Amino acid sequence: MYAPTPWLPSESSPNTASLAALRTMASELRRLDATLAARVSAGARPGLSAALALVNSYYSNRIEGNPTRLRDIEQAAARQPAAQDHHTREHTAWIRTQGQLDTLAAQFPVASIDFINAVHGALYADATPESLALRNSVGETKAHMAAGALRPDQPEPAAREVLVGLHHAPGAHEVRALLEQLFAQVNAPTITGDRQLIAAACLHHRLSWIHPYPDGNGRINRLQTDAWLRHACGLEGYGLWSMSRGFARSVTTYMNALRQADRERAGDLDGRGNLSERGLLAFCEYFLQTAVDQTRFMSDALDPPQFLDRLEKWALVGGPGFDVARKLSSKHLLALELAWTRGHVTSAQLASRANATERTAQYCIRDLQDCSRPFLAEVGAGRYAMQFPVAACEHWFPDLF
Repeated sequence: MYAPTPWLPSESSPNTASLAALRTMASELRRLDATLAARVSAGARPGLSAALALVNSYYSNRIEGNPTRLRDIEQAAARQPAAQDHHTREHTAWIRTQGQLDTLAAQFPVASIDFINAVHGALYADATPESLALRNSVGETKAHMAAGALRPDQPEPAAREVLVGLHHAPGAHEVRALLEQLFAQVNAPTITGDRQLIAAACLHHRLSWIHPYPDGNGRINRLQTDAWLRHACGLEGYGLWSMSRGFARSVTTYMNALRQADRERAGDLDGRGNLSERGLLAFCEYFLQTAVDQTRFMSDALDPPQFLDRLEKWALVGGPGFDVARKLSSKHLLALELAWTRGHVTSAQLASRANATERTAQYCIRDLQDCSRPFLAEVGAGRYAMQFPVAACEHWFPDLF
């Protein structure tokens, strides 16, 4: 069996300077993630995370050639699957599966066959036969994929062996043993702290190399990375930033870095495994630098003074997305600012700060709920949390997508 070793960079590697640089980047990532997590109140986080789930889906599926616009994804999420086309179904499936990651991570170790099978099964749970069709080079259907089943467990023999570009994926009979070896390495007791973040990058590449499923490997890999960073690495800010955005915005570099880590070992100074340790270290550097960049971007975007300044500029141009008959007023803006800074707003709080009657405050809150894409949602008796419609996010976070 030809294994993609080393699974992780060796601590005794001759490339010690590269490994030390990765640890520095991992430490910086933890610091930035903690700063970002502290910038968003607990009450505002669910609404923001829901909006960013759309962004995450937009970018992850764009890598796979899905051209759907973010506003169309938002609209599709409100429709039944039968009313969606193939491309929007891919997005709603991604968003639904992403929302299940926490539950699945509580049931299975994140780095395990059970977990990735559950994620694959969830992603394709509502897939049509057309979406499950596997085609040959001329577009003819050769088999149909079974959701949640590794290549060796596919009921149709034609679904078990694949060629991924120039990469010959391991034979189906090798897949399970390779996955067990990989997961044993990253789950080892010695993989803690910053080494878990380096392991995230190694997991991402080695899963791509093994290619566990006939189709959907890129999406499953990015979802597994999301779960690993959040649950194994304990990054509290994850979900407010994502790897998919970074990968998609540097997709050529992403694909080249994956291919570089595919290379065979080049001599005695290139590790002791079958594949290039230098290539793996280079991919880890790309992965962690991307994570640092994404965390820094969102931390800056959510810096309270900067965000509130963009909110006020949005109001000055008429508040795109605010599509009720009543004109956007300073009281509407104040309601949003209170919801952001405090995590929620009540009519009494708004009345007090705006020097208005509570009835007027109630009208303002109702206006922000009555938009086609609400800006406020009731989260308790008389308490309203901020929501993030795409039309407004285009102004609140101008470089997000």
